[in-house]
Amino acid sequence: MDEKTQLGPIVSERALEGLLRQIVDARAAGATIVHGGKRVDRPRFFLEPTIATDNAVSNPLRRRGRLLAASRIQASGGSRPSTASVGS
Repeated sequence: MDEKTQLGPIVSERALEGLLRQIVDARAAGATIVHGGKRVDRPRFFLEPTIATDNAVSNPLRRRGRLLAASRIQASGGSRPSTASVGS
C-alpha cells in the first residue's frame, strides 16, 4: 500500500482478527482475493483495502455484512452482465 494513502485503522485487534478470519473463510468458500486482504505493517490495526470476486450467495463475506462483496449478475432480459453490491 502506498504510504501516501490515507486509511483509518480498524477499531481493535479483535475486530481486525475477525475481518482477517472472514477473508480466510471467504477464500475457503471459493472467493478470489484480487487485491489486499492482508494486515498493513504499521502501528495500530490496519487492513489493506480488499477486493474479493467469485462471491457465492453462501460466501461468508456476503452473509456477515461487515465487508462489501461485489458480484456479477446477469441483467434481466439482456446478455450483458451488470454489477451488484451487497454489504454494509
